[in-house]
Amino acid sequence: MVSKFYWKCIVGVFMFFFVFSMDGSMYRANGESNLIINPDFEKEVGWEDWGGFSYTSDFKHIYSGNKSAMINKGEGGAGNAIIDNVTPGQIYTLSGFGKVSGQGQEGILGIECLDQEGKKIVGGKFTITFTNDEYLEKTKTFTTVEGTAKLRVYLYIITVVQDGAAYFDELSLKK
Repeated sequence: MVSKFYWKCIVGVFMFFFVFSMDGSMYRANGESNLIINPDFEKEVGWEDWGGFSYTSDFKHIYSGNKSAMINKGEGGAGNAIIDNVTPGQIYTLSGFGKVSGQGQEGILGIECLDQEGKKIVGGKFTITFTNDEYLEKTKTFTTVEGTAKLRVYLYIITVVQDGAAYFDELSLKK
C-alpha cells in the first residue's frame, strides 16, 4: 500500500511542472512552444545587452505582466539566446508587441539566420519595425534561407531621437 505522503509528493511535483509550463515564459495557452527565452521579460534572463538595453517596470511602458524591455541608445539593443538545430526551408512566425517614445523614433524586432559557426547569412535577416506610441502587435512569417543552422532573435534601435526609446513585450517565435 502506498502512503498518503507519497501521493501528496507525486501530486505536488505534477502541479509544479504544470504551473511552470503554463506561466507563459515557454508556452502559450494553446500549448505551442515559444522558442524565445524570457519572451515577456519577467525574469530578467536570456537577453544579451548590446548597449542601451534594460528591463523596465514602469507601468506606462508595459504591455502585460510586470516588466518589458526598453532600448534607449542608438546602435543599441539586445540579442536572445541562439536557437540551434534549424535547417533551411523551415517556416517560422515571429511576433511581438512594441511601441516607441520620441518623435520619429523606430524600434526593431528582428531575427537573423546564422550558419553552423554562428555567422550571419546574406538574405537571412527579417525585421519588424515599430513607430507607434501605443503598443501594437506585429507579425512576420519567414522561411529560413540556405545554409541556416541557427537563429537569433534581437531588439534594436539604429538611431535614437531626443527622449526616444523603444519598448517590447510578449514576443513569440514559433515553427
